[in-house]
Amino acid sequence: MTKFIERIRQEVRTLSETLEADDIYLVPKSRDLEAIVDRKFANQVKCHRWYAVISRGEHMYVVADIQGKRVSLQRLILSIAHPAKTVDDFKQVSFENKMSFDCRLVNLSKRVGRQSVMRNRKGVTDA
Repeated sequence: MTKFIERIRQEVRTLSETLEADDIYLVPKSRDLEAIVDRKFANQVKCHRWYAVISRGEHMYVVADIQGKRVSLQRLILSIAHPAKTVDDFKQVSFENKMSFDCRLVNLSKRVGRQSVMRNRKGVTDA
C-alpha cells in the first residue's frame, strides 16, 4: 500500500510541475497527498477538509464531508462549474488521464453515467 500511495504522490508532483503554477491549486489531504484543481475553484475547495479514500483495491479518490454528505472532489468541481446543477446530478465522473487526483475541469470527462465507468474497464484475458 505504501508503494501505491507513493506512486500517486509522484504522479501528482510530476503533473503539477508541468502545469502553470498560477493556473492550479494543490489541495492538501490526508496521507500527505495533494490533488490538483483549477485556481478559480480554490476558494470553494479550501474551505473543506479533504481525505484520500482507498476504494476497491488500488483506487484512491478525494472526498470531504459537506453538509452531512460525503462528496468527491470531482463532483464538487463539476457542480461549481455548472451552477444550475447540484453535486447529486453528477454520479459517475471519469478522468481523461485516468488520474483521480487531477480534478482540473479539463481533465473531468465529458462522458456520463455508464460511459464513464465502462471506459476504465479492463478487457477479459484468456487463460
